[in-house]
Amino acid sequence: MEALDFKDFMAKVPTCVAVVASLLDDDIQACTVSSLTSFDIEDPGVLIVLKNNSRTLQAIKRSKNFSASILSDNQVALANQFAAKEKDSDVNRGQYFENLSQFSIPYLKSCQGIVFCELAKIEELKHASIVFGRVLGILNLETDSPLIYSNREFFTLGQSLT
Repeated sequence: MEALDFKDFMAKVPTCVAVVASLLDDDIQACTVSSLTSFDIEDPGVLIVLKNNSRTLQAIKRSKNFSASILSDNQVALANQFAAKEKDSDVNRGQYFENLSQFSIPYLKSCQGIVFCELAKIEELKHASIVFGRVLGILNLETDSPLIYSNREFFTLGQSLT
């Protein structure tokens, strides 16, 4: 199977959009993911998938924690900004993030909701790593529709935003 065929197939799977953030040497590292999912309800846990060369992954490995902020339907520009393969190191991330939670984990100032996690385990694969987080707490902030990604487009629940 060709990698591009598989990528095209997986692009059809609708998913929520989140920005994952952590600290690396007092600098906020963040990236957009569409891989946020729960893996345990009884002992709450979530997982994300990050490329092995991701600075956000390196930050999570070092800090042993992360947040995942679920984006609202009006945050397409933010999703695109943090999906820029983390090459834009000159971005003033402080304008988007807070670090005032009881967990001392950076998170988006404005979003649908936030899950705060401590690192439970990382399963490193050939090109990407599965990051398992034990949920420390959550914040539900807005009641807007969540941002949805499918077929390489952003949607809200009912209409296309792109």
